[in-house]
Amino acid sequence: MRAWRLRMVVGYREGIEVVSSSDHYEGGTTDFYNLSIRNSTRYDQGVYTVVLENEVGASEPNDAIYVSIYFKPTVSLTMETSTLTPTPVRELDRMNITLVCRVEQGNPDLLIGVRWYLGGELLKELPDCEGGNATSPTSAASDLTFCDIDPSRLLLENVGRGFHGNYSCEGRNEAGWGPLSQDQELVVYYPPGPSTLVYEPREVVKKGTVTLRCTVEEPGYPETSTFKWMRGTHHIPNVTSASLTNPVTLETESNFTCLAYNEGGEGEPATIYIDVLAPPAFIGRLPLYHGALVTAQNVSVSCRVECSPLCAVHWLKNGQHLGDTSRAGSQYRVNNTILPPDTRSGDFESTLSTLVWNMAAWPGGRLDRIHDNDNYTCQSDDNIAGPGVRSSTIFRVEYPPENITVSNKRVNVTETDVPEWVICNAKAYPEAMYQWYKDGERNTTVLKGGNTLILSGPLKKERGGNYTCEAFNRHGNITQKTFINVLYKPQCGITQSDQDGKLVLVCTADANPTDVDFTWRIKNENDTIEENIEKRGLQSFLTLDTYVETFRTYLCFANNSVGMSIPCERDVTAGVASCKIKYSNRLALICLSRGLTVFGQSVGHVDKYESDSMSVSGHLGWWRMENENMIIVVAVVIGGIIMVLIICVIIIIVCRRKRADDKYNNPVEMEERENTAVVFSPEGDPGHPPDQPPVRPVHKWPLRPGVLVHVNGAHSLSLGRLPQTSGSLVTSTPKHRPNNNHHTTGRTRDRVGKKAKRRRAVSVGALATTDEINQHSRANRIRQMFTSDYRCDTLPGVIHSKSEVVTFKKLDGSSNRGVSRKRKKPGAGQ
Repeated sequence: MRAWRLRMVVGYREGIEVVSSSDHYEGGTTDFYNLSIRNSTRYDQGVYTVVLENEVGASEPNDAIYVSIYFKPTVSLTMETSTLTPTPVRELDRMNITLVCRVEQGNPDLLIGVRWYLGGELLKELPDCEGGNATSPTSAASDLTFCDIDPSRLLLENVGRGFHGNYSCEGRNEAGWGPLSQDQELVVYYPPGPSTLVYEPREVVKKGTVTLRCTVEEPGYPETSTFKWMRGTHHIPNVTSASLTNPVTLETESNFTCLAYNEGGEGEPATIYIDVLAPPAFIGRLPLYHGALVTAQNVSVSCRVECSPLCAVHWLKNGQHLGDTSRAGSQYRVNNTILPPDTRSGDFESTLSTLVWNMAAWPGGRLDRIHDNDNYTCQSDDNIAGPGVRSSTIFRVEYPPENITVSNKRVNVTETDVPEWVICNAKAYPEAMYQWYKDGERNTTVLKGGNTLILSGPLKKERGGNYTCEAFNRHGNITQKTFINVLYKPQCGITQSDQDGKLVLVCTADANPTDVDFTWRIKNENDTIEENIEKRGLQSFLTLDTYVETFRTYLCFANNSVGMSIPCERDVTAGVASCKIKYSNRLALICLSRGLTVFGQSVGHVDKYESDSMSVSGHLGWWRMENENMIIVVAVVIGGIIMVLIICVIIIIVCRRKRADDKYNNPVEMEERENTAVVFSPEGDPGHPPDQPPVRPVHKWPLRPGVLVHVNGAHSLSLGRLPQTSGSLVTSTPKHRPNNNHHTTGRTRDRVGKKAKRRRAVSVGALATTDEINQHSRANRIRQMFTSDYRCDTLPGVIHSKSEVVTFKKLDGSSNRGVSRKRKKPGAGQ
């Protein structure tokens, strides 16, 4: 077997080819297989392999060797606490902190020794097994306790301000001591030291100012310049400076406390008490004026003086001391009361002094309105804070108003003139105030604050009457009246009444003076009425005749010393009227009057009674609306009623025409007429003699073409049941029917003419009569159609059947061309 020569030897570290060089690596060649490392460093540590290669190929790196190079450790220091942030810490919390020296780089990475430094000075070396190898004075007492421990951890207990500083460490392994770690600061907060509090000025006086200053020798960490202030037990908000300046009030007299504080806590406080002085001052002064009623029995006046320390209070009358008021028989008595400070009002301690009039010692037991008017003074002594004070009042004896007078108790003034002034005076103390008001109008004061009644502007009569002057003060009031007599010319009005069946016009006047003369006239006539006139005070009575033929307007004039009134007038229309009320199957009122009809007048009296009618006659007097608005309203109402009636009549006519068209030649009704009979008596009386031959039976008959009237078979239509006028049958021929009764035409025309006249006279009875005549005429024509001598061919459209049924056939336009269906207007000519 042939041996092949090595062509290459390659070394690898951690899979990376090692490049041989003379300064760091040696060997690794075909001549020298071994690989040597010169000046090894921590970076040469790792797993090494060698690959051999010949002409056949390269070998597999089956064997590897790990090269470990020891080097000194590089460490860092950290702190561990029970909180998330190990620094800063508060001294007041008394926390424990653990310092940890961690290996960042080094081989081996296990520390066998650690040196701890504070501020660059050795604090402790661990482990300490021999005792005495530490250079720090704090480790001089170390013993075997620090031998069997982990040197990389150092515990700091109850950390206080002495532990504050920069900490570092250095570690040692089998390679030796490594470099010192970077400094790590431990921040410890602690509060400031005790405070000192002073104030100035030394004498604190009310209404002045006081300044308090707070200082500390140890500012704490971090250093502080903030302070907390308290007054008593109450915190003073929004004040953090070292000084406090306040105005001096009652609240200033208290304990003040200050203390410094920072993030480490509050320092020890300082407290001081401020004693405040109050110079004499009035809390309650005497009023400038004080009055008492002349009959008063309880009279007193008071003042209240504040001063701290307290001061004495004295009373003077007209500048002279009252002397000893405690002796018996003194006219005055002084009561002094010491009042404590009032925190609500801010008042210091004070003295309330009251001067009392001893009315039992006064002559007559009452004041004199002249001699007891004096000046009184309340005066205090001085104190160390300031001079005394004094206050005076004017005392007067008062009495209510009396002896009131007015300059004129009656003032006469013509309407539209301005009355003279009226002056009111009264004696009173205090001086009386005045107000004027009209009787019945007290709430509406005419004049306030002045004693003169001034009625400005032209005076109307309504403003006349009693005016009251009221003088008053706080002790009472008194009044006096004056009468404003407004003179004005008469104003009149006319009314009417019935006296003993006669019409009487009454002219009533309103005037001042009330001495009035009356004059009656007829409008548009120059003559003066002098008969049938009676005067009673402010009324004049004019009696008229029972019946007056013409319309008249009566004028009344009233005259007094001021002037004559504007004439008042009354329209009179009179007449005698008689009315007849008839009762039959329907009620109709027919009133026939002579002259003009007067609306609104009731019937005077009843003349006689009859069984089926009643005649009423009476005097219908005139009636006149006083209010023109009422006349308009009545006219509108009457017009509305008339319009409603007209509309109703139109509706009825239209409905009747429509009904006639619907019923005409109805096969059903034709059959009914054949089965129903109505018997007519030739005499028109249902009780005619039995031997009278009856007319042929019919069932229905039309009152006019196109209208079928249904009649109950139990009734009959006879001449006796048709109403008659003046003992004869009255007929009327419509314009659209042929006139078959020529002997009644003239009579009908006469009645039509009379009806037209009655309509123009607005006669209710005439309207009723016209309706009856129209009905009678139609009934008469119908009756004649069924008599034996009647020729059915006389009327077009009338057909007699074999069954004796009479039928009205509606004519077409050709057959009815000459007949008009329009009804003739009432009152129109033939």
